[in-house]
Amino acid sequence: MGNITTLLFDLGGVIIELGSLEDMMSTSPLEEKEIWKGWIRSPSVQRFESGNCSAHEFAVSMIEEFSLAVTPDQFLETFNRWPRGPFKGAAQLLMGLSDDFRLACLSNSNASHWANFLRHQPVLEHFEDQFFSHEIGLLKPDSGAFDHALVEMSVSPEEVVFFDDNLANVESARSIGMQAHQVNSPDGVLHALYEQGLVG
Repeated sequence: MGNITTLLFDLGGVIIELGSLEDMMSTSPLEEKEIWKGWIRSPSVQRFESGNCSAHEFAVSMIEEFSLAVTPDQFLETFNRWPRGPFKGAAQLLMGLSDDFRLACLSNSNASHWANFLRHQPVLEHFEDQFFSHEIGLLKPDSGAFDHALVEMSVSPEEVVFFDDNLANVESARSIGMQAHQVNSPDGVLHALYEQGLVG
């Protein structure tokens, strides 16, 4: 198994609770499955979350991509309410793990969620290292995002356990040598660590 020194976390869906994507995109004529596929592959999302367009440009592009019946300002208002807050027990989990592991986060994010939500969250104080896609210009599941985090932290992939709610991101982390688990709550993190023998 090697010596695990570092726990690397996605935020949305693991530490931070998110609202419903379907509700946010409720004026789209697309089916739920198509919305999720479209979001993951969206060039507008990729541009915005890699820091390569403004919030207004993002909103205009999303309205066009998903045929939304809203104005750019209305879309952004709903979009900024998507992250709801830390899951119950998230801060306690991180506080307990920080005694034995280096904690870091690697999150696909954007300037709007950072300014309107993330930078105000005390839960971030538990992460010694913080990597946000809109700041580093790299998005998961691109392996370059993981490589960037490893280089910045000066750790090898074998030292890291990664947690994400998106299977594609988990598989990408595994492909470069990290141990990785698909989870969707702090309880899921704890269960995975217990199964791996890293917590009692």
